[in-house]
Amino acid sequence: MAYTLITKLDKFNSKENNVQVWLNDVAKAITANNWDDAKVIQAISYFLQDTADAWYQSLTVKSQNFNGFKTEFLQYFSNNNSIKKLANTFTTIKQKDTEAVTTYLGCFYRNLH
Repeated sequence: MAYTLITKLDKFNSKENNVQVWLNDVAKAITANNWDDAKVIQAISYFLQDTADAWYQSLTVKSQNFNGFKTEFLQYFSNNNSIKKLANTFTTIKQKDTEAVTTYLGCFYRNLH
C-alpha cells in the first residue's frame, strides 16, 4: 500500500520511543496527510515495530478509528517503563556545541508532550 506523505511519521518501537510523543506525531500526520480513520487503521501496523507490532497483530478485535486505537495503545504501553525511559532521556540529553539553546530545550518539550 502506498501513501503520499506530506509529513513523515517515524515507526514506534516501545524500547526507544515515548508513547505520548509518538501518538502526538501520529495525530499531526493524520491531519497533515488528510487521512480518514479507514486509512489510519489500514496503515497503522506499518508504523509499529517489535513489541508494538506483535501487540497489534495479537489483537482479535482492532479499533476502527484512531481514538480507539490510541486508547488501547496507551493502556498497553503507558506504564512505569515510560516513566523510567523519560527519566533516562532527561538525564542523558546533552546540548551540542553548536546547538542553539531553543533547539536544546525543544528536546525536553518534545519528550514531555
